[in-house]
Amino acid sequence: MEIKIDNDRSNNSHFSYNTGEPGLIVLLVDQTSSTGRTASDKQNTIAELITKSVNSLIMNLILSNIGSHGTIKDRAFISIIGYGGIGVNSVEIIHSDSLSAFADNPLRTEKVKKKVVDGAGKLVEIEEKMAIWLENKSNGIPPENFNFLLNHLNIWHYHKGINYPKTSIIHFCEDEKEGFRSLLNSFKWDNKPYESPTIIEKLFV
Repeated sequence: MEIKIDNDRSNNSHFSYNTGEPGLIVLLVDQTSSTGRTASDKQNTIAELITKSVNSLIMNLILSNIGSHGTIKDRAFISIIGYGGIGVNSVEIIHSDSLSAFADNPLRTEKVKKKVVDGAGKLVEIEEKMAIWLENKSNGIPPENFNFLLNHLNIWHYHKGINYPKTSIIHFCEDEKEGFRSLLNSFKWDNKPYESPTIIEKLFV
């Protein structure tokens, strides 16, 4: 199984996950009020771009893990964790389940228009359905720390075992967060029984 995230700060990452020992992919989503501003090169807000990117990644993971009989191979377990809001409500585990459960249970679907090349080499506009797992949101401030992420990983490995593939964390955010940086540094020094996660930051400006 392979995941590729365009990122100026790191190379594309490759993950060897399988149905026997699926890896955990954490989609950490910045939903703070600052993401409600309009992106400099887009008509959309940053929050809308982040939401679209998360939903597209989930769909790509599902499509790339369809077996020969049309069933979804559960090579990954996905957790969407959003942060924004105030106080105890600043962090929310939005959806956490197997890849096949995501495929079977989107929040909703919506019709979108898409341009494709026809048989004559011309662009034509078609309408197709898009599954939605994450809704657009921009509210509140970042949490004081990101220890909740470490707790989530500890619980995963406690139930699945320390020999499972290391976790992958994809951080969808407007800019780097100091608390998140501190957590990443702590992974280097903590004496954990499992391998430190792979970190990818997808920045939106």
